[in-house]
Amino acid sequence: MKTKFTLLILCFCVFGFFSSQAQQPGNPTRIKNTSGDWFEPDTITVFNQDGTNNDRAIYTYNAKGQLLTALFEIWNTGAWAWVKTSMQTNTYDANGNQLTFLYQSWSTGTWQNVMRSTYTYNADNKVLSRVHEGWTSGAWVGQYRYTYTYDANGYIQTDLSENWVSGAWQGSKRMSYTNDASGQHLVSVYESWISGNWINTDRTTKTYDATGNTLTRIDEKFQASTWVNVARTTNTYNANGSKLTELVENWVSGAWVNSTRWTSTYTVTGQELTFVSERWISGTWVGDRSVTHTYNAAGKELTRLEENWQGGAWINSNKRTKTYDAHNNCLTDIYVKWTSGVWENSTRATYTYDASDHMLSNLGEAWVSGAWINQARYRYTYLPNGNQLTSTFEAWSSGAWEQWYTYTYSYDSYNNCTYIVMEKGGSDDVYFLYNNGASEGTVSPDADSRIQISYKKIENHAWGVTENKAEHIKCYPNPTTGELKIESGDVNVTDVKVYDLSGKLVFETKESRLDIGTLSSGVYLLQMQTDGGTANLKIVKR
Repeated sequence: MKTKFTLLILCFCVFGFFSSQAQQPGNPTRIKNTSGDWFEPDTITVFNQDGTNNDRAIYTYNAKGQLLTALFEIWNTGAWAWVKTSMQTNTYDANGNQLTFLYQSWSTGTWQNVMRSTYTYNADNKVLSRVHEGWTSGAWVGQYRYTYTYDANGYIQTDLSENWVSGAWQGSKRMSYTNDASGQHLVSVYESWISGNWINTDRTTKTYDATGNTLTRIDEKFQASTWVNVARTTNTYNANGSKLTELVENWVSGAWVNSTRWTSTYTVTGQELTFVSERWISGTWVGDRSVTHTYNAAGKELTRLEENWQGGAWINSNKRTKTYDAHNNCLTDIYVKWTSGVWENSTRATYTYDASDHMLSNLGEAWVSGAWINQARYRYTYLPNGNQLTSTFEAWSSGAWEQWYTYTYSYDSYNNCTYIVMEKGGSDDVYFLYNNGASEGTVSPDADSRIQISYKKIENHAWGVTENKAEHIKCYPNPTTGELKIESGDVNVTDVKVYDLSGKLVFETKESRLDIGTLSSGVYLLQMQTDGGTANLKIVKR
């Protein structure tokens, strides 16, 4: 068994988190710690249920708290000793930029190279190149390479990707950008390497209002040696910057033809009240989907009604209704469906809390044969200082609750989690908090394991008093129905990716404006590669 170990730093001021050890180039981020000390896991050991060793990870850091090495070992019961399996090694320059990443495996008593990454930077600490190589027949062999250039304002101008083919670097894709003074892309040109030449494939042209909202977007394809229109998007906004309308048109027979449009209204505090999408059919707008929200005085969603256009009228589809306590903690969340002309219950979630607003239980039920039937529930207990003591998951089986797993946590005097006991199974990922809850780690062991964690104190003064610019990255509106704007100040965002909660990449762009309107409603992770580290934000798509 090989356990997966992951370390994350949460930044609650922007409802997201930062990677504690950035795998991409740039300065790793740190949250200011008022105690003056910072801790990082030194050793994470996973034990079997009977207390015998299973596997472990051992970490070393430089004076700035950046990860230098991560050594992974498994326990050999025959030799009664730890046996190395793999190791990761990182190096950094004086500015904290990652220079190299080396991955090796232990074989026949020696370290065998597997892969490495090498980074270079300009004087402004912006990444110039990323080279990835694999170890083949005793030598490093290129796999893929990324090269970047920047304009006079420091914004990305070209992004070139190449693959190693027959002993030489061969072009794959190239993106070129023309930016305005704020770094927003005015023109983006995409090229592919075909038969030894760069060939234009796509081009996007955008205009913006004074606050940076996208007003128009024109997408083109390169065909027969000329740019040909494909689609055009036109947006309008209210005074708060919330999108009121979006019109999408397609280029047909030399003219722009309506395709889809949607319209939203908002509360005075910026929450979406109504959303209507329409399609252009036979020369007229025809309804498609409608969503209507209501909120309480604190801005918490009370109801969400979704309707579909059928037979020339809006027909109910589904509805969610929520209730809250005096502290605006959600108490119930009921989901119903419109079936044969009546509302029919579907699922219900019920929550309880203690006096400090810590969640005590989360009960999930399903509507079966005219009654609510238990499905699953989580139960939590806490220490007096608010640290979580236990987490229990149970499933309803044969009329009774069956415990699937319970995690019990222990902490040191600095509120670093030091021990986790897993009972009666477990899930893929076990989370633990340290640095007074500001940092999060993940371990993925076998069921019924015991996890022991020790820490190394990192002195905060090693980082000096330089402000972490990546802390100030914001993304709005959040929640959103589709369009998001990243406000990064003087931090340069070079790459943006959106992941669902399973870790699947669902959207990717290099622009500071993105539209995730095609994604399903839910919570997503917005990951941004910047010249100040890797920043991540939690976003909600409605």
